[in-house]
Amino acid sequence: MSRKFDIIVLGATGYTGKLVCEMLKKQTIKTGAWAIAGRSQDKLTKMSQALGLSVPTFTFDVEKPETLDAVCSQATVVISCAGPFNLVGMPVVDSCVRCGTHYVDSTGEFTFVRKVIEKHHDEAVKKNIVMVSCCGFGCVPSDVGNYILHKEAKQRGEEVKSVCCYYDMKVAGASDGTVHSVGSTFDAMTRKDMDPCSLNGSDASIRPYSAPSRKGMWYHWAMGTFSAPLAPAGSNERVVRRTNYLMKSRASYVEAMVGGFFPMLKNTIGLYLLGAILMIAPVRRWLLNKFFPLGPQNGPSEELKKNSRVCATFVGETDKKNVLTTTLVENRDTYDATAVYLVACAVSASDLAKSNKIVPGVLTPCSAFGEKLVTLCLKNGMEVSTTINTEDKKTK
Repeated sequence: MSRKFDIIVLGATGYTGKLVCEMLKKQTIKTGAWAIAGRSQDKLTKMSQALGLSVPTFTFDVEKPETLDAVCSQATVVISCAGPFNLVGMPVVDSCVRCGTHYVDSTGEFTFVRKVIEKHHDEAVKKNIVMVSCCGFGCVPSDVGNYILHKEAKQRGEEVKSVCCYYDMKVAGASDGTVHSVGSTFDAMTRKDMDPCSLNGSDASIRPYSAPSRKGMWYHWAMGTFSAPLAPAGSNERVVRRTNYLMKSRASYVEAMVGGFFPMLKNTIGLYLLGAILMIAPVRRWLLNKFFPLGPQNGPSEELKKNSRVCATFVGETDKKNVLTTTLVENRDTYDATAVYLVACAVSASDLAKSNKIVPGVLTPCSAFGEKLVTLCLKNGMEVSTTINTEDKKTK
């Protein structure tokens, strides 16, 4: 595949898109030629001037496939940041498939991912292209931590039976785009999406031993702290289960948030109340339109982002009753980390394509890019360590 541009960023003028462009400009992760695309030339020009960019710009209309094809056909890899993906994401995916272009995106909308798998997995395999959703903070740390834990177990000749991931987080907040994506996921939810393994394939022999979800508050004895439901777990868990499915692992996977009694109590009550409100479609849409109107996207300020920190602890139990603990730390804001992960995934796709080592299909970050992605993440700020305890301990 010989294309004019290594990477083209679609949806470049949104909150996440701008961060991706800043990351590409720094060239912390080296890329070839890149360009940006959006729905408004005026916004592209203003953003380019504000960021000091000197890269080509393209416009497209998601309702006009020929305009998308004109952009996607020029790239080896497209990074799509244009959401909500349930509303405007599929035309970009369709164009990449038509043009034989590799694709990564920032979505966390698992309802959208299921549709992409059902519609395009087989064709992507035939065309030898890789399509990977959920390449932002929402899923990459979960996928990487689970991948590394499985790798450690395999090196010891052991099989992972279960993984519990516990997030200790201090984050700056959510962007307007993220909020609309949450609303879009509720709008698009069907009976199929209620299945905790909705992104897995049809081979029942690789279904996980169990697919639990964390409900209510728990006291985690091994970690000595309380745990509560984690808002992004619905997406993270499904993506990791698909990774396990593609790696032919039957390990169960579940996530939770950890912290003190009162913060976890507040989190649990708040999450259930919010969920109940968002289940009512008219109320959900009124709240989104009232407080997060579509238009210029806003996100956490640089001041708020300064104190962000995330620590994810993956506790895995093997068939030999050993406990492996992988700890993953990010000392930057989740949106800044998302920009790094998106570029790392795009560069992984481009490099693997150039060396004819692409694993084709609609995949997940680690099932698609594996060691290449892990290496880039570790070289660019992610910290990971693993310990092994041969005593029989409960992981839940």
